[in-house]
Amino acid sequence: MRKIAITGVTGMLGSTIATLLKEKFEIFGLTRDILAIEDYKAVYTKLSGINPDIIIHCAAYTNVESAETNPRDCYRANYLGTLNLANASKKTNSKLVYISSTGCYGSYSSDAYCEYDPVKPTTVYHKSKVAGESIVSNVCTDYLILRTGWLFGGNISHKKNFVYNRFLEAKGSDKIVSDPFQSGNPTSVDDVADQIKVLLDEDVNGLFNVVSEGVCTRYEYVKAIVDLCGLQTSVEKAATPFKRVAPVSYNEAAENFLLKNMGLSVMKPWKESLERYIINHIRQ
Repeated sequence: MRKIAITGVTGMLGSTIATLLKEKFEIFGLTRDILAIEDYKAVYTKLSGINPDIIIHCAAYTNVESAETNPRDCYRANYLGTLNLANASKKTNSKLVYISSTGCYGSYSSDAYCEYDPVKPTTVYHKSKVAGESIVSNVCTDYLILRTGWLFGGNISHKKNFVYNRFLEAKGSDKIVSDPFQSGNPTSVDDVADQIKVLLDEDVNGLFNVVSEGVCTRYEYVKAIVDLCGLQTSVEKAATPFKRVAPVSYNEAAENFLLKNMGLSVMKPWKESLERYIINHIRQ
């Protein structure tokens, strides 16, 4: 049986990938307790011992706000950690799958970004992810770089479960306020895992947008969550953008240009996937 090592295996996406692929691959889940990816020698020793066919790198420093005031910590995880994994994957002859973000494109367009558009990241976090992308594409010859959207799904106990947290917020209030100024693609981790499986089966390489179909604002996203959960809570538009430390892009929307033109996309409409998730995990 072929082997897959997954960093960040307890996260929303990592755990979903592990569950989907466990029948076909031997899964080696790598958490921070097991492996500190910033430690080059530890990374090489661990991965050479596993000798995986594929490394899926989901782990990252993801606190966008904190990254602005702690850039070294962010780059240590997202840049140095990725460099260590890329070198280890080259030495163990493993395919490296690197999970990135559509926020890397920046804030220079109001249209959905395609893979041929330049990246002009506006935050430390997204700059560190672009730096990681560069490492992967320069060090590795067998790799996938996947720019995902606003990920949702996974276990409702996960602290970063946006959908469940909005459900709890709305359930305890008559009114909540959401941001109508930022646009993006709510993206199901189940669909991303399915897409990764297709790309691994096809053994393709390259950089791809991997987002659920359709674009919406944060307000429209939260309104859909409240409505699909069957709550009567009023969702109102914020009068001004929420104040944030990080200068996040107002537009993180992307299009699966390459996947669709290659006939490989299995990504579904975001609202369809959101409804399925809510029915299966929240409205039980």
